Amino acid sequence: MGKESKKRSIVQPHLILCEGADEWNFLIRLLNHWIPEDAAFNTIQVIDFGGNDELKNFLETLPLLPNYEIVRSILIIRDAEQDYHAAIQSIKSSLKNNCFPVPDTVHQIIQGDRLKIAYSLFPTCSDAPQNGTLEDLAYSLLRNTDYPTAHLTEVNEFLEKIESLNNKKFARRHKNKLHTCFSINDDYVTLKIGEAALAGAFDFSSTLLSPLKKLIFNLVSE
Repeated sequence: MGKESKKRSIVQPHLILCEGADEWNFLIRLLNHWIPEDAAFNTIQVIDFGGNDELKNFLETLPLLPNYEIVRSILIIRDAEQDYHAAIQSIKSSLKNNCFPVPDTVHQIIQGDRLKIAYSLFPTCSDAPQNGTLEDLAYSLLRNTDYPTAHLTEVNEFLEKIESLNNKKFARRHKNKLHTCFSINDDYVTLKIGEAALAGAFDFSSTLLSPLKKLIFNLVSE
């Protein structure tokens, strides 16, 4: 299975650095889905670097970790949040300040002296970034067998109704929307994103994931 690592030790030559526990769990399940197709996906270690403001400090300490010399590629994945331009600049700044090669934009792979570097943003995980989060992508990946279009329409109308009654927008509507969907399915009602992924809530064969899959495969290919 894909190597899991919340602790800071390197055991694989290809690293995915992600923002937080939800992304870490989601990516582990996604890689494990792809491993039967190609063993190259089993040479990847996913590491949670913490919050977005912690990436710079994490990259500073990364070369000090045991076995860092085996690392051949690094992919950084985080949420675009409300301004994907700012997210890109934040990643580029963190890389530059720690003397890593700096790709100009998302899904561009740059080759340094020995490392390939790239970065990607949820929710699109493609070369066409949009504002949003992992929850937005996860919502788009919900299986049709569990969530017919009519159900999703009802969820959105319900949230709009609550916002109207409260005369206030949800501060984290992406989370409200996804977890409302979880709450109407007995199999997922108590689960977080990573747990829901393990339980089969998401369609990991979706073409929405093709750009990310291609990027990761190109990074791990020698």
